[in-house]
Formats: sequence, C-alpha cells, structure tokens
Amino acid sequence: MVDITPLIPEGSQMIRGYGKESITVRDKRFSGSVIVFPQEAKAWSATSLEQLAIDDFSCIIDYKDKVDLLLFGSGETHQFLPSDIEFELKKHGIVVESMTTGAACRTYNTLMSEDRLVAAALLGI
Repeated sequence: MVDITPLIPEGSQMIRGYGKESITVRDKRFSGSVIVFPQEAKAWSATSLEQLAIDDFSCIIDYKDKVDLLLFGSGETHQFLPSDIEFELKKHGIVVESMTTGAACRTYNTLMSEDRLVAAALLGI
C-alpha cells in the first residue's frame, strides 16, 4: 500500500475543526474569529462582514511576503469581502478568495498540504 498522507512541516498551523462555538487550529481552540498563517494563528477581533475595514487586515498586509492567497471565510453564508478591502489587499499582492468559513478551513488545509503560501481570515460561525 502507498502512503498518501501529506507531509506537513513541523509547527504548521493546520485547522483541526470548526463549528458554532469555535475554530481549532493545531491544539488551540479559538472562540470567534481567527487569522491563520502557515506558522501562526491568532484571535481576530472582526465579528461581522459589515464592520470590516482594511485595518482589520493589517497583520496580513504585514505578512504579505509570505502570503500569495488569502482565504476569507465569511461565516455560515457565502459573502464576498467588500470590494474596497479586496482592492487594497490586491495592491499589496494578496489575492483573496471568499467562501464560507467551513469551506475556507478545508481549502486552507488542502493548500497547506501542497506547501502553498496561504493564509485564512475566518469569521466565527
């Protein structure tokens, strides 16, 4: 039998689970929103799409040399990131893909296993 389990570098931030109460990254459980980078995950103060501003993405812009793609998880319902925020991120070389938070979690793990330069900004469900 051939082992097809992806090799995940030690210390990588894989999303282990998500639900109504929390998002678990590696062994840390986050209540509410979270930003996940390949080597770091941290609580995100964003609570809703309507209240987002470009300042909410400053840590992603600071990380821009290590991120080619940002997965934006909009919660239970698929909604696009406001175009002005997406435009500002693109000016910094960051492409945004919007999807539900669950889809963003799954996509993030897949792209991480492919060693892609990806980050996820996930609104709590």
